[in-house]
Amino acid sequence: MIKGKKVNLRLIKMEDVEELTELFNDLEQRGEFYPLQLSSLERYKRDVAENNLWSNDFGEMVITDKQDRIVGKISFWKNSNYMEGYEIGYNIFRNEDRGNGHGSEALGLFCTYLFQLNPVRRLEVNCDPANKTSIRIAEKCGFKFEGTLRQAFFHHGRYNDINKYSLLRKEAGYQK
Repeated sequence: MIKGKKVNLRLIKMEDVEELTELFNDLEQRGEFYPLQLSSLERYKRDVAENNLWSNDFGEMVITDKQDRIVGKISFWKNSNYMEGYEIGYNIFRNEDRGNGHGSEALGLFCTYLFQLNPVRRLEVNCDPANKTSIRIAEKCGFKFEGTLRQAFFHHGRYNDINKYSLLRKEAGYQK
């Protein structure tokens, strides 16, 4: 478990799967910018049973408050076979849990952990330019704007631009 002041990050347990599936599949609560695909309870159970959703090129943790109530999730994945680093995605599920600093603390903790765990040189966050909250979270954690990928993401029936932000290992204080 990774402990912060407001949140903790931990691996997903089998007893979390039903609640996570419910939260993930609640399109109204999870936010307008999160991808629209739905999650299968049986597939999620299988994946958690196989490896707790953690490997060298993919990992997912739940974000909990200090009472161990799930408030969100955060993931990393290898963004490309020919590019260095990982992409990170995060989501705070319920409207009442947003705006409390959970996302920025979780992202900061997660980045520190990934840089300590792996010799990667960069981490990336991609978000819709209209997602001001996600942009603030990324920038608060030291991510720098790199550019806009035009019409790179199909969402809500149309193609949307995506802003790319990155955090380099040396910018986060790691010199390996």
